[in-house]
Amino acid sequence: MKNHAAPKNCKRGSRQRRLILDTVRSGALGHPTAAEVYDAVRGKMPNISLGTVYRNLGSLASDGEISRLDLGDVSRFDYDTSEHSHFACKKCGAIFDVRIRPSARRGLLSSLGGGFSADSASVLFSGYCPKCSKKLQPNTKENRL
Repeated sequence: MKNHAAPKNCKRGSRQRRLILDTVRSGALGHPTAAEVYDAVRGKMPNISLGTVYRNLGSLASDGEISRLDLGDVSRFDYDTSEHSHFACKKCGAIFDVRIRPSARRGLLSSLGGGFSADSASVLFSGYCPKCSKKLQPNTKENRL
């Protein structure tokens, strides 16, 4: 009788985990929510539950395989784990990656002053993306900022 047990370094539900990771890493969904990942993976794995997607996304983020962006009432996930910042459009909800020069990032960290020992900074810009900016009325408060 063959032993079909998973290898010791293999996490439970690894097929589900791999599909979820591949879905986020594909970049096709941008910076998806758990619900968006769930909708995408159900086409390939109809019996997967939303809870399984949430648990695996949390585990993947904890393991450093993906990044979690906490944006108030919703978390989004990012396949790019390198240090970078984000821009969130207040109208359409799109999230964009923003690269900040290393010297500017160091400046942010040094602005903390004495006693702090930060090794990273998370910056989230918010406003209107180019597409939504074009749709704003010329004299709205948001456009005058």
